[in-house]
Amino acid sequence: AALTEQLAVLRNEHAVAMAACKEEFKAEAAKAKAALSQAEAALASESKSLKKLEAESEKAKASGAKGAESAKADKARLEEQVSKLKKELAAKTGEGDASKKHSRKLEGELKDQAAKS
Repeated sequence: AALTEQLAVLRNEHAVAMAACKEEFKAEAAKAKAALSQAEAALASESKSLKKLEAESEKAKASGAKGAESAKADKARLEEQVSKLKKELAAKTGEGDASKKHSRKLEGELKDQAAKS
């Protein structure tokens, strides 16, 4: 009889301990599930941020390429303008030189005519 009582007490203690373990396991599982959900949400947020940064990077690369092409075109256009202005200046300088020579020639002719008269 004593052994039967002891066995009943042990079974009861075992059942109580098993119930406590089961509740503890449920609580730990709930915590782990919540932590997993938070980690998944953080990962999704980081993934979204990464995709946004990648898109901005691609946009910046494209903009940089367009900017470089635009700068090259501007440089070529400015070089062309400088060349054109240099040619115009050279032509005008040449005209100025020719005009001076012509003026000197006329002055010389006038002096000759004045000397003859």
